[in-house]
Amino acid sequence: MNNFINNDTNENSPKKTNKKIVKKIIIVIIVFTIFFGIVKCNSVSNFNSNSNSSSYSYSDRKIDAWVCMQDIVSSKLKNPSSAKYPSYSSSYVTSLGSDKYKIRAYVDATNSFNAQIRTWFTCTLTLTGQGYKNGSVVFD
Repeated sequence: MNNFINNDTNENSPKKTNKKIVKKIIIVIIVFTIFFGIVKCNSVSNFNSNSNSSSYSYSDRKIDAWVCMQDIVSSKLKNPSSAKYPSYSSSYVTSLGSDKYKIRAYVDATNSFNAQIRTWFTCTLTLTGQGYKNGSVVFD
């Protein structure tokens, strides 16, 4: 009778345990990546729906302008994937009124010769419900 039972299929065998752990780690990484991708993409689109809410503050709009600025500046770089911006500080962002913002900051990025260069810039933009418009950047 015991000839039909395979004792090698122990549920706690090291191979099955390792596969379960790897699967769980992959799932966590995927969920983490999707969550932060959605948060970054939606941070500005939530502006319009939250602008009348008391929970959406003036500083939140400045952060949205900071995120949009990175998109504008990166689009002008030779190697956008190398761009490294300073940590957000409200001192970099100035409100010009009517959802217009001016950001004065720097970016560290590689140039055509693959040298890491720090470049200061001034970026202006207008926040909208779907992101921004009239985005421009002037490099110093």
